[in-house]
Amino acid sequence: MTDTVEEKQVTDQLNAMLNESSQLIMYEMDMESVIRLEQSLKLTMSSAHAYRHESDYAAEVWYQSSILNELLFMQIDEEHLISTLDGETRQEISLILMDAVEEGTISNIEDNIVNLIEDDYLILD
Repeated sequence: MTDTVEEKQVTDQLNAMLNESSQLIMYEMDMESVIRLEQSLKLTMSSAHAYRHESDYAAEVWYQSSILNELLFMQIDEEHLISTLDGETRQEISLILMDAVEEGTISNIEDNIVNLIEDDYLILD
């Protein structure tokens, strides 16, 4: 029972962190917002990494948040990708994250975001 309670606590904590990142993505991406989002994603990755051996969910959150961090912070013409996306695209990314948390489909985050942005940034495959 303790393992189940602890795993639920870890899942709830990681979901809250992903939701926070999803909220930050919606903001206009000035330098302060970019830094806050990057810190939020790194904190999520670090927390998930700490529990990845005890929880399959944490391992998946760690993987997906790492990929999300790589995608959003890749360099495009001397800027991070997240800084070049329009508000509508950032809002769609935010919704992808929120829906994944709500529906328990964390493993779909990477594919859904790549599908969303690949038409504009053909460097992704």
